Amino acid sequence: MTDAPKKRISDETMEMIRKLDIKEFAENALGEKLKREGTAYMAYRNGGENNPSVAIVPSKHYWKDFTRDDIGGIEVLSYFAYRMWDTVELKGERFTTAVHQVCALAGIPLKYDDGTVIQPTTDRCVGEVVLVEDDGSEHKQSPEVLNDYYRGLLSLMHLTDVHRKHFEEERRIPIETVKIRSYASMSDNPQDRYKLARDVIKKLGKKPEGIPGFYLAQGEYGPYWTMLGREGIIVPFRNLFNQIWGLQLRLDDPDTIVTTGSIRAEKKGDLVELYDYGGQFLWSGKRSQLPVSVSGGSAELIVGNRYRWFSKTKDLKRGVLRGATISMPTPAPYHVAVPSRLLECWEAGEHLAEVYDTETVWLGEGPLKGDIAADFTDQIHLQTASVSAMQSLFEPAMQLGAKTVILAPDADAQTKLENVGKTVINLVEAAREYFTARGVKLIFATWSIEQSKGLDDLLNLGFRPNFLELN
Repeated sequence: MTDAPKKRISDETMEMIRKLDIKEFAENALGEKLKREGTAYMAYRNGGENNPSVAIVPSKHYWKDFTRDDIGGIEVLSYFAYRMWDTVELKGERFTTAVHQVCALAGIPLKYDDGTVIQPTTDRCVGEVVLVEDDGSEHKQSPEVLNDYYRGLLSLMHLTDVHRKHFEEERRIPIETVKIRSYASMSDNPQDRYKLARDVIKKLGKKPEGIPGFYLAQGEYGPYWTMLGREGIIVPFRNLFNQIWGLQLRLDDPDTIVTTGSIRAEKKGDLVELYDYGGQFLWSGKRSQLPVSVSGGSAELIVGNRYRWFSKTKDLKRGVLRGATISMPTPAPYHVAVPSRLLECWEAGEHLAEVYDTETVWLGEGPLKGDIAADFTDQIHLQTASVSAMQSLFEPAMQLGAKTVILAPDADAQTKLENVGKTVINLVEAAREYFTARGVKLIFATWSIEQSKGLDDLLNLGFRPNFLELN
């Protein structure tokens, strides 16, 4: 199809392409494996990464790479261009090539104005998009409103003994610092989460509409507000004004065991036990021994992400009538980590640059890591949920008036030549161009993976990173 003569492509063909479902094109035509998160389906950005940051939202017919402000689109042509050439610009011969390839991959005919038709060599594998009316319930509130609600929620939460031990012994964070930073424990019990949602609604006197993490569920006796959650630690994300504008959940056990047939699984630490529905014992072993087949079915271990956003979108099939997502209409938040001594007196609404020295700013990944590192360095650390999103920290660093910026991605991201390693290379190149043009000194912090993975552990062990000037 790419050898076809240069003729004017018909409006009918272009309309067919515009109506192609982006999600189905990514999955069926490009062979990508997508992960559902609310109304979005997540894919890995070009170059690879640990956590997917490219969102496809079929109900709204658009896609977005949240690590790059200028990358996104509302049809499959831009998505194909992104995957093929790492850009969404289509001009001249590149546009013609993209149209030919999209038609061939999707299995639709390519028609020209002169009546010439190039038929696909494969069956059609991409359907038309079905748009869903936006009722506004998926949009999160402003940072000011989110801050009020999340602070109200955290004031009603506590820390379990298990999580207290985790902070004191594994993270080496004093319990006084834990309280200052408002870390809290999330219950695995749905009834506990319902009561907590009920209590915060009563405390604040308003429903959690547009507050990610809360959702309106369909109950037997009518709708009711509750919260999502699994057993883990709630970690606040703060912005430049000390407003809590997002929460992440650090799961105690992120893995899931999927069973087939008439069996159920019970997790007991690293051990897994399988039973039939009648309670008859079938098998016992370590997680590493999965998958396994037994009489009546099978069990498989699905390794999950340790960190998840406190976010729930509308999902009528699962009884979720209303819910807001952390990444719409604006991207997922970054976290401003400051020394805990500052956090004690930093009032919500005050710009950080007005109350603290912000000439040196670190950029890293992981809110907890940033909080710990800030107490060691006594400096500001801007953190994202993953290394792939670190370019989104450039502008906040400039808003703080930074004179020196230190890049500090995790050691594993620095050493891997493939996947996340390519992301770090792109990060360094983009940072050098961005900060050099603005007269900001750029430094790269590096250390051996044998010493530690993250900057927090490195500092906890008494080591310091090596510094490499990049401009």
